[in-house]
Amino acid sequence: MNQRYPNTQAPIHALVSWFTKLPLRRDRKTGMFKVSKDLDMHGQQRCGVVTLNQIVSLCPLSPIFNGPCDSSLTSDISLDSFAKFWVNHYSSHVNYQL
Repeated sequence: MNQRYPNTQAPIHALVSWFTKLPLRRDRKTGMFKVSKDLDMHGQQRCGVVTLNQIVSLCPLSPIFNGPCDSSLTSDISLDSFAKFWVNHYSSHVNYQL
């Protein structure tokens, strides 16, 4: 609740990690779009804070593996461990229709 205006609610925010724009065409083999981390001039991934009402949908990403997967890899470090990802529209029936 907003202390200055008690009858209004403060907007909810989310931290968003940015990726490159979707290419015009899907990959021929996978049927998925390939994206990379959007990096700044220092090589750090761009991120930003947005209000929750600006988010249209989740974007399920699957890492692009170059060889066998490291057995110590877990979901909580996968975004830090890879630079390129598939936008995985196979993750749910709703995303599959996109």
